[in-house]
Amino acid sequence: MKKIPLMFLIFASVLAFSKEKQIRLDNFLSFPRILVNGDFLYAWTSAFPRFFIYSISKECLLKNLVKKGEGPGELRFPTESIERVYVSKNRLYIHSNKKMMVFTLSGKFLFEKRFLINLIRPVKCGDRFVGISYTVEKRQELYALLNLYDSEFNLIKTIYKQRKYNPMKFIEFMPAEIYFTCYENKIYVADNNRDLNILKYSLNGEKQGQIRIRYKRYEITEKDKKNLIKRYINKHNECKPLFHKYYPSFQNIIFFRNNIFIELYKSSKQGKKEFIVYNMDTKGVRRIFLPFCINYTFYEKRFYCVKIGEADEFYLKSGNLEQTFDKKKY
Repeated sequence: MKKIPLMFLIFASVLAFSKEKQIRLDNFLSFPRILVNGDFLYAWTSAFPRFFIYSISKECLLKNLVKKGEGPGELRFPTESIERVYVSKNRLYIHSNKKMMVFTLSGKFLFEKRFLINLIRPVKCGDRFVGISYTVEKRQELYALLNLYDSEFNLIKTIYKQRKYNPMKFIEFMPAEIYFTCYENKIYVADNNRDLNILKYSLNGEKQGQIRIRYKRYEITEKDKKNLIKRYINKHNECKPLFHKYYPSFQNIIFFRNNIFIELYKSSKQGKKEFIVYNMDTKGVRRIFLPFCINYTFYEKRFYCVKIGEADEFYLKSGNLEQTFDKKKY
């Protein structure tokens, strides 16, 4: 029997360990959002609530977590949707627009807390909560309000306000959105229809400064408008098309290990997604280019995202995050 060289065995083991995971997400009809924590991959859709837990190492489905129903840990369809999912202090939080559900990381139900108001994308921050509500003011104008609530979901104050457009009169292309998160007991807020500024608030709702990043926004051309109208507007639609002057300044913002990853709207010529990365310690700004995917997330030294295959199936794509950084500063 021939002896196999030791270096070959080492190379083969490293290659097997570093092999990219190809977990098929067969339980979804639309692009799922994802979150990774340890060996757990959480995947869900919002409007038609589905939530599954996968094992990354075993590349298999572990649990169907959120089901339709009236009981604890269940959602009332179609009035309840999954608005936000995050991990905090070894607990999995799933927020609908009507309640907060708390699970262990493996998906064991612990407790839930229902609230009377309708909250959009709520998130826990210290002993308080932040979420969006909508209001109609003078002249029937619609506004999105970013509100701060106490532990019982009583309103403390509104910390940010954004004008929306009446969907019965306008079809708004690339509408303005408020992005917000809690990081180290601070509330960070960004408006994608403004310059690339991220506002910082205390848990009392007091503004404590802002992060400004120089970035040239892309202007929406007449050609862009014609293509979008041709693609999305029916000839019999009575609503008026509404365009902003520029593309949104960003598509998503992710806080990860003292870095702010800002996903831009435009892709590179090579078909990769461009991110601006701001380091909150050094104040430095760099760029990364990731494979074109949907719904990125980060864990440890890797990125994860959802890719669509040739047969319109969804699967998990991942890679080494550190190898994606541009050598030049932004």
